[in-house]
Amino acid sequence: MHKLFLVVALLLANINFCLAKESTTNNQSQPNIVVFLVDDMGLMDTSLPFITNEQGEAVSYPLNSWYHTPNMETRAAKYGVFKNS
Repeated sequence: MHKLFLVVALLLANINFCLAKESTTNNQSQPNIVVFLVDDMGLMDTSLPFITNEQGEAVSYPLNSWYHTPNMETRAAKYGVFKNS
């Protein structure tokens, strides 16, 4: 199992290196995308509300005030969030 993980990690690192090298040679500006990969996190486990109403507006619930995630709030305000993905 550890060998499989190592092979996959090296393969992904190699692909990442090749893509990074290609993007610097093309001199094209591409957007940076940050994905939060979190295990066992609910929709209301951050101070940033992810649940929206029919108009697409964020709806805050009491559990959103239980957690304090200022970095997620800052990045959401500056860069935006996916609402219907």
